[in-house]
Amino acid sequence: MQFTVENETDVMSYFDPYSPPEFIEIVVVQTNLYAQKQIVKMPCPVAKCALSEEWKPVTVIKMKKLLGLIFVTGIVRKPKLE
Repeated sequence: MQFTVENETDVMSYFDPYSPPEFIEIVVVQTNLYAQKQIVKMPCPVAKCALSEEWKPVTVIKMKKLLGLIFVTGIVRKPKLE
């Protein structure tokens, strides 16, 4: 499958039918809730335990980018490593 993409809006027109806005919002909310619960459980401050200095909540745009990458990696065929 090949797509000709002129700009970012065109990319989203391929992705949007597979990801309704309500679904993305639920995934974002649940991701952020899960992260907050995990941070509370940490024995030391997040800055010392994590590679990054602090947790930044996931946004709808960031989640769309991640899901878009997952979507594309499932479509684009690459040579096998053997």
